[in-house]
Amino acid sequence: MNHLNTPPPGPEEGSVPPFPSSLQRYQSIVENAVEGIFQSTSDGRFLLANPALARLYGYESPSALVDGVENISSNIYADPAVREEFMRLMDLRGEVRGMEYQVLRKDGEVIWISEHARAVRDDRGRLLYYEGFIEDITERKRIEEQLRQAQKMDAIGRLAGGVAHDFNNILTAIIGYSEILMATLPDPRSRSHAECIVDGSQRAAALCRQLLILSRRHAVLPRSLDLNHVVRDMQKLLERLMDANITLVTRLDEQEMVVRADSTQMEQVILNLAVNARDAMPQGGTLTISTRALTLPDATVVGTLGMPEGTYVEVAVEDTGTGMSPEVQSQLFEPFFTTKSEGKGTGLGLATCYSIVHQNRGQIMVGSKEGAGTTVRFFLPTSYESPGRTGATDPGVRPTGNETVLLAEDDPTVRNLVRINLEDLGYTVLTAEDGAHALELAKAHGCRRIQILVTDVMMPRMDGKELAYWLRLVSPETRVLFMSGYTDRSIISATTLQRGVGFVQKPFGPNALARRVRSALDAGSDRSSVDLDASVG
Repeated sequence: MNHLNTPPPGPEEGSVPPFPSSLQRYQSIVENAVEGIFQSTSDGRFLLANPALARLYGYESPSALVDGVENISSNIYADPAVREEFMRLMDLRGEVRGMEYQVLRKDGEVIWISEHARAVRDDRGRLLYYEGFIEDITERKRIEEQLRQAQKMDAIGRLAGGVAHDFNNILTAIIGYSEILMATLPDPRSRSHAECIVDGSQRAAALCRQLLILSRRHAVLPRSLDLNHVVRDMQKLLERLMDANITLVTRLDEQEMVVRADSTQMEQVILNLAVNARDAMPQGGTLTISTRALTLPDATVVGTLGMPEGTYVEVAVEDTGTGMSPEVQSQLFEPFFTTKSEGKGTGLGLATCYSIVHQNRGQIMVGSKEGAGTTVRFFLPTSYESPGRTGATDPGVRPTGNETVLLAEDDPTVRNLVRINLEDLGYTVLTAEDGAHALELAKAHGCRRIQILVTDVMMPRMDGKELAYWLRLVSPETRVLFMSGYTDRSIISATTLQRGVGFVQKPFGPNALARRVRSALDAGSDRSSVDLDASVG
């Protein structure tokens, strides 16, 4: 009988199978480990690799990795200098623990790894090889970067919010007095100088607003609005912003494109995208703004957006400009990242767009190719409420009145400016430097004789919210218009903005103040009098 071809007898029924040998156990651990395990030489060759390491580096098998990598320093390390640091630590300590660095996969993708390794030496201390464990930490690094980004945005917001009050008081005074000068100066050249002051102040105010929007510290008032109307209302402004060799085209869907969002924020997004598109076409071209209704999942966008199923409004801003490289696109929404020359951009425009869209439960995506233009699309969930009015009042109109106004403002420059503006419009103005003084004035003149309280929110001794509470306790029909350079939601809260109460964001110009006061007086108890628009017009 040929025993070589006879299968060995199996274990008897009920017997225990033989326990694996030590070699089999160690081999199983290496083969099935979820972390990469390796042995390598000091000159950069792999001696051993397990399947997890092969998968991590993008190779089909351990043998393909061992045979395919001729030099670890140049084939694996994204930065060869890190390999030199690895060797130095091995010579110095004989091991590395939790060393984190970037490596290249076979397909060129860059990933992050964490390595624990030691130097194996013979009895005489001569290096034989390195061995260790490698873990893919790319996802952890991504989450850490998101956390750092959130912390950075929070720090920016705290910094911006901290200086916003004083900064916006200063800008309110500069804009207000400059506009008064523009109306009174006799010669065109002097008026032109005043216009330059207003223009510079408005750009400073816009930069402050972008920082606050970026950090989610900008007070907003979401409402149902038709984005088609927003684009149409902005068309003349956008045409003025375009260079003479750029053609603006709008292709708006025939049906209403209704979303629930803040109209000022939507204007900010479209304006930022349009200005970026203009700057990408220095030799001229075509800027196209289009809207359409979209139902997800959709084969053209699903998988890219990662958005839940449902109906959305898509707004696309397309240019025929220079386009962008993949490297630029990967940093496009980073705060302070800009490809523009020094003094030509802050790097906040697209980051602001990203923040606004995500605040409104939407998504934004970019498609671009060098030399072939760029298309930026943003998507917002459809609202089924009837859209409200989004068109702005003519900024040149300054409605008048003859009511009695109680003005409480701790900044003397702003207080004097607001008093002059309201008196010029026909109002009787009682002025106070804080809430406590304002309450004394109200009692002295008769609270019910005061039709509207115009007050800063944050003041010494008694703030504007407490002042409004006590005044309306005695005279419930008195209207209130809050002013503030702060925009944190803890200051401009839902409890502050109740019936018969309005809000105007500093900095503001005389025209905006006149409209807000008149609107608050005329609106009665209508909640529509609340206006968180931060315009300076």
